[in-house]
Amino acid sequence: MRIQFTSKHSFFSDKHIFILLLWMLYLPLGFSQNSDTPKEVTNTYYFKNINVVVKPGQVLESHQLILKNGLIDAVGKNLTVPAEAMVIVADSLFAYPGFIDAFSHTGIPKTENKDQQKVNDPGNPPDDIAGITPQKSVAETYKTADKSIGDMRSVGFTMSNVSPRGLMLPGKTSLLLHLDEDLDKVSFKKDVAMTAQFTTNRSVYPSTVIGVMSKFRDLYKNSEILGASHEKYMMNPSGLQRPVYKKEEWALFPVTQKKLPVFFVASSSNQVFRALELKKELGFSMVLVDVKQAWAALPELKKHGVLTALSLELPEEIKDKGKEESKDSTSVKKQLSAEEMDFEKKKVQSYKQHVGQAAEFEKAGLPFSFSALNVKPQDIPKNIRRMVKEGLSEKAALEALTTNPATLLGVSSSMGTIEKGKVANIVVTEKNFFDDKSKIKYVFVDGKMFEIIAPKSDKKGNEEAGKGPLSGIWSFTVEMGAQSQKGTMTISGKPEKYTISLTSDDKPDESESAYDIKVQDKIVTFSLSTDADGSSITLDFELNFEGNTFSGEVSANEMGTFPVKGEKKSNPNQ
Repeated sequence: MRIQFTSKHSFFSDKHIFILLLWMLYLPLGFSQNSDTPKEVTNTYYFKNINVVVKPGQVLESHQLILKNGLIDAVGKNLTVPAEAMVIVADSLFAYPGFIDAFSHTGIPKTENKDQQKVNDPGNPPDDIAGITPQKSVAETYKTADKSIGDMRSVGFTMSNVSPRGLMLPGKTSLLLHLDEDLDKVSFKKDVAMTAQFTTNRSVYPSTVIGVMSKFRDLYKNSEILGASHEKYMMNPSGLQRPVYKKEEWALFPVTQKKLPVFFVASSSNQVFRALELKKELGFSMVLVDVKQAWAALPELKKHGVLTALSLELPEEIKDKGKEESKDSTSVKKQLSAEEMDFEKKKVQSYKQHVGQAAEFEKAGLPFSFSALNVKPQDIPKNIRRMVKEGLSEKAALEALTTNPATLLGVSSSMGTIEKGKVANIVVTEKNFFDDKSKIKYVFVDGKMFEIIAPKSDKKGNEEAGKGPLSGIWSFTVEMGAQSQKGTMTISGKPEKYTISLTSDDKPDESESAYDIKVQDKIVTFSLSTDADGSSITLDFELNFEGNTFSGEVSANEMGTFPVKGEKKSNPNQ
């Protein structure tokens, strides 16, 4: 690959141009602190001999591509090089439409836990305490400098449909470009959808899934009444009392008119069916997002035409130990017992269902997008490739990254494909994106170029991966009065990049992935979200490791804080 400038009139000598190019090429490598570096030299780019993926299933080999003033200016053969263009000789490189994240909190930092505000009547709390804030927008909490923006850009995502954080009804989403600029400049489309979810404040009503459903019905019907009163009053106010515009109900009025869809967070199978129940009863437009377990609901989704954004978060990769043991009859390792074999079989089956879900959607003819709500950005490329290995076609995977979310979010006329006149949101890779060895070279957002600098690889390679001092499988026991909860905790990676998942003995085929993992000396803290009594709750762990044992506590909000202890069962690769 070569980069060069062309100019009909230049006062630089060849020597000066050579020095200038060296400075531009090597400065980011020596001084950049970010994973990508914006290029401000020109707003015109000419790619020579690049493989252009116009849209899923259509590739133009060795073509020219021109980006100019934030737009795709031309795609073709033998195109004239603009005088002001940066020329990139792109032999073997691939250009894809910029990836679109259908739903996440990108750019919305997590807030610190604060003391719970006391409520005099928990059965009838203020709406904001109950998590009912549909009038809110991302503008209230979006941070331009939030690390998640650059992290998402570095793996090819040029924009996200961003939702405020919150509980039952957090607010309205906006479609934002992944640029490090003010909100006014990155906002592409406001008020895309209303966010709803089954997450609750368990200290006040509604504190359960059934409570959320009941409250949602009441709010919806009250909003319909307010909307009807408003329209009647606007037609002829004479003799009519002016409607009282309660902000929460007024914010939901466009939902009742089917002018604003509800993006319902429904990760588990139970949540999927509950959300479907509300949609069928009330009739609002709905998209299910962050979907992790919907294979059992495929017939219902197809019957009611409900679109989905599948979660890009996948369970930790596992291998079928039973098969591995059976292949080696001379193995000196202890053979798995019948009970352990059954456990491993269920675990592998659950894993394959999660990773193979996208392929099942494709087989059923249900279009889907992807949601990056809870996934670590650096895991996204490998997770998509895992889906492909489990049966998802590359074409369907690329549709979920480009054309499907563009259509879902109502911006297909502006992006989703590489065509003249569309926004210059482009991802340039060294090889086919789905190749395990492919790396992202450049990302263009609204025509602005970011060079993606890959992190330095570990000299020891993958051989030492997963061998941090705490890596391995640990047992855990949570003491809750007269009862106890037991399970296993799997830790992998190294201290600066630990991944942690917990599996309860009660549900051996389901695991929960931890987030906000922090390590300081022997203290490890992390959080995870799980379902309990039909509601989503957050568990905060603080564990103190001593050799092959640990002790600590887990906080479950108003449910209390409980002691937890455990010991190491096995090391990595054992």
